[in-house]
Amino acid sequence: MLPPRSAPVAGVILVTLGLALPAAPGQERDRLRSGKAAASGPVVRQVYAIRGTSAKELATALSLHFQSESSFRAVPDAGSNTILLSGSKAIVEDAIAVLREIDRQPRSVRVEVLCLELAAKADGEAGKGAKALDTADLTGSARDVRAKVLDLQRKGVIGSVKTIDLSALAGASARTQVSENKPFVTGVIAGFGGGRGKAGGGAGPVSRSITYRNRGISVQVKPSVSTDGEVVLDLKVEDSTMRPGKGGASVGSDEKGETIPAAEFVSFSLETRLKVRPGYFVLAEGNKAASKAGQSHTVILVTAGVDATNPKAGK
Repeated sequence: MLPPRSAPVAGVILVTLGLALPAAPGQERDRLRSGKAAASGPVVRQVYAIRGTSAKELATALSLHFQSESSFRAVPDAGSNTILLSGSKAIVEDAIAVLREIDRQPRSVRVEVLCLELAAKADGEAGKGAKALDTADLTGSARDVRAKVLDLQRKGVIGSVKTIDLSALAGASARTQVSENKPFVTGVIAGFGGGRGKAGGGAGPVSRSITYRNRGISVQVKPSVSTDGEVVLDLKVEDSTMRPGKGGASVGSDEKGETIPAAEFVSFSLETRLKVRPGYFVLAEGNKAASKAGQSHTVILVTAGVDATNPKAGK
């Protein structure tokens, strides 16, 4: 009868010995990791609102930075531009501290564009003693260039100046347009019973055909700020001007027999990338547009600066 009772005793002895055996190295690491996770507390969740950078980019950076933390998650939500954080309390707090350092508000960049239309005789005949215009003279400090432009206007070398001011966040596009829809005469029909022409001192009533056309200037910029503090601009300028076609075709004569010149449209377009030192004007482009009234020469000058009121602008 003794042998049947010895089997349970041996089983108890084996179980006891098994509990007393030391854990393997891998098992010991797993046990310590589990104990550390338990000691760190439960998983917490928090929503972080992005201030400037894209949520997707920041979430990717966080995931790589905390990749050794198996419980950490950073999920971007593009619709609300937020990041959903989850993990232990300590890790989530560390992630938020990192976000506050790398999620900086984009800088605000102020851009000023001068669209100069030179006179048809900007070769020195426009004003007494005027020299041929060298566009290189129109670069330099903003104060000096504005003074030169004003002086050239007084001398008749520059016919008109259009100034466009706009602000854009670094890395984002901004566009502004100054235009108006104005009428111009496309044809003239003389009325019945009209009198004599200009030589005779008068003419009969006339009927004018009027058409409206949009004219003005459009500027689009996408700025970025380089590490040396200079502003890099992707710039696009489109300008449309209407003027009488002097010496060109006419659409007819008015009631007094005076010739009504045909309207002439001169268009200018520019798309370029340039680097601007804050507080200085640079020459973006000089372009000639043919017209029946003569050559129309357009010069684009650009200056830019980082908004000093932005608390992150100096970092």
